[in-house]
Amino acid sequence: APIVLASNLRININAGGTTARLDISGSISQVAGSTFGLDIMGPGRLTLSGGTANTYTGLTTVFSRGSSDATNPDLVLAKTITNGTIIGDLKIGNVSMGGSGTPTVQLGASDQIADTSLIKFDSGFGGDSTGNNGNNSYWKLMGFNETVRGLSDFTASGVIENLEGENQATNSTLTLNTSGVSYFNGFLRDRANNTGSGVLNLVIGGTGTQVLALGNISYSGTTTINSGATLVLESATSFGNGTSGGTIGAQTITNNGTLGFRISNGAGWTFTRLISGSGAIVRDGGTGTLAFNSASTIGGGFVYDRVSFDSPPSPCGSGCRRSSGVDPFFQLEGGLELDFSGVLVDAVLESQFQSSREITPVGTTGGTSIFDSQPLVHVGPGLRVGYGFW
Repeated sequence: APIVLASNLRININAGGTTARLDISGSISQVAGSTFGLDIMGPGRLTLSGGTANTYTGLTTVFSRGSSDATNPDLVLAKTITNGTIIGDLKIGNVSMGGSGTPTVQLGASDQIADTSLIKFDSGFGGDSTGNNGNNSYWKLMGFNETVRGLSDFTASGVIENLEGENQATNSTLTLNTSGVSYFNGFLRDRANNTGSGVLNLVIGGTGTQVLALGNISYSGTTTINSGATLVLESATSFGNGTSGGTIGAQTITNNGTLGFRISNGAGWTFTRLISGSGAIVRDGGTGTLAFNSASTIGGGFVYDRVSFDSPPSPCGSGCRRSSGVDPFFQLEGGLELDFSGVLVDAVLESQFQSSREITPVGTTGGTSIFDSQPLVHVGPGLRVGYGFW
């Protein structure tokens, strides 16, 4: 039977403990003109299934359940209609409200969540169980594919994975239809162990930015960045490593948008993953040292932001030196000079043509650059004021 929300609905699946089951196959909607959501509680499992789309637009929150078992999900999303299960945002965990344990959401079919939804994690701070008292929050794709707006975690304890300990071989693809800026510093991985072999692929689309931060971004599948979208890797020093001793994916990046790198606190990071595509790479500051060690193609150029080429350390570590040589410079100008009783005012149209700054690999000769040297062209007005004596 359908459910119509006139307020937020709290579903507590408690009778029978972790073996309790509730399946809602009808639609969940809301009173016209309202926004209401679901709170899912208790140690049991709720499955949202059926062929009729849900239309409620409020937040869906899966509460921490007080126990730890990421192979026994609290919520399974399994409707047979595309993007018809969760329309609003999804929050997994409520540690900030005093909850504990491992709340777990898993897909039972592909494309369950609206492409505009944000996945948020409210977990214990500290990453793994030794630092956060076991309060990780899980979203498992289970060999299915999903598109959402972005990922948000500031606790370092949210977990997004294809598989936990399930013996499956199917890969999953997570697509982020980005809008604005989203920041995720939790786990983004293929699997928790080597029981299965499926890996996780990532696609960054839309017009926004997704930041993936810290040392638990380890999925090993393909990464695709579409035109207009930006992926920033912030101290993601395990990027592409996969699960130790297990099946490893392609580990490649196809960048047709913008790929950014951040590393701070004086740390060093040697990036070994293969990059191709027409997009740009941006190193946007930080006090750490970033080095590249792969035969990559950077079709859209390499941009350093807030980095001085004249002060050590070099922006690409010991592997690069500044290029040297003599390059042409041309400047053309024309305009009108006005004399106001000895005060001269020049209105000038200036055109400048000069070569760009290059970065050259250590050991090369002849000024060969790892980045194409393109002329810098400036055309625009200028204003000069002076005083004349005669």
